[in-house]
Amino acid sequence: MSFHDPEHATWLQSSVSVLSMLMDHQEIYSEVLQLCPNLRELHLHVYHTFFRPKALEALANSIPPTVRVLRVRAYHYTALFQLLSLFPHIEYLEVEYRGTDSSMPAPIPWAPPQWSLRQLWYSNRRQQARRFIEWALSGPGVGSRHTLEALRAQCPMFSPSILSTLEVSSLRLLSIPALSAHDNLSAFSRLEEVWLTAPRHASLTFLPLPAQVRRLVLYRLSETADYDDVLADLSAYYERSGRHLEAVTYHRDSTGDEGDILEDVRMLYNFCVARNLSFELMDPPYGSYPGEVRG
Repeated sequence: MSFHDPEHATWLQSSVSVLSMLMDHQEIYSEVLQLCPNLRELHLHVYHTFFRPKALEALANSIPPTVRVLRVRAYHYTALFQLLSLFPHIEYLEVEYRGTDSSMPAPIPWAPPQWSLRQLWYSNRRQQARRFIEWALSGPGVGSRHTLEALRAQCPMFSPSILSTLEVSSLRLLSIPALSAHDNLSAFSRLEEVWLTAPRHASLTFLPLPAQVRRLVLYRLSETADYDDVLADLSAYYERSGRHLEAVTYHRDSTGDEGDILEDVRMLYNFCVARNLSFELMDPPYGSYPGEVRG
C-alpha cells in the first residue's frame, strides 16, 4: 500500500477481490483482512493445530461480509472447523484436507454456520467424505440443503444416497468416485451432470443415474475392466433413460507405452458416434487440472 498517497492506497484496498494467505495462529492475518473491504474470494492454507481464542475473535471481527468464495487447505481438524464457523455468508466452499489425523472428531463440536452453499467441494484422500458433508449441510433451517447445486467429493469412497436423507433438492452437478448398484439417485430430479472420478476402483455401473442426466464425465477405466460389460451397462442406461444423454467426456492420462492400445477410448468413442453424442477426450496436463471447477 502507498503511504505517500492515501487516495491511491484507498483505491488499492477497495480493488482487492481475491486474496491468498498462508496462516498460523498470529493475529496479523485479521489486520490484512481489514485492509480488503471488498474481498470476494479467499484462499487459505492452514498448517497449525488450532486458533487461539484471541486470534479467532480477531478473525471473526475482520472477515468482510462480501466474501462469497472460500478455499481452504488444512492439516488439522480443529483449526479447520474453527475457521469454517466464521463464514456464514459464503456460497462456494472448497476444502482440501491433507492431515494425517486418524479420524474426525465425534461428535464435531463446532456447529456449521447458517450458510446457503451453492457449491461444495471436499477432498480427503485418506478418509470418507460422508461426515464432513453431513456436517456442512446440517446448518440451521433448510439452508444449503435447498440451495446446493454442485457437490464434489474426492475421497476413497462416497455413497450419494445420503444426500436423499438430507433432503438435498437442487443438485445439478455431482462428482463422486464411483457408483454402485445400491446407490439411489432418483430423488435428484434436476441433476444434469455426473462425474465419476475413480471408476477403475469399483465395479462400474451407470444404471443408478437419473434419466435426465445430459453430461457424463469419466476418469480412466481400469485396464482389467471388461469393456464389453462397460459398453453393455452404458448402453442399457442410455436406452432406459430415454436417450437424454448428450455428451461424454473422458479424462485419460496416456502412458506413452507402445502397449497402450486405447481400447477404452475406442469403446467410448464408438458408443458416442453410434448415437450422435458429443465425445471429448481430455489428456492431462493439457486438458484439465485437479480441482478445476467449471463455471
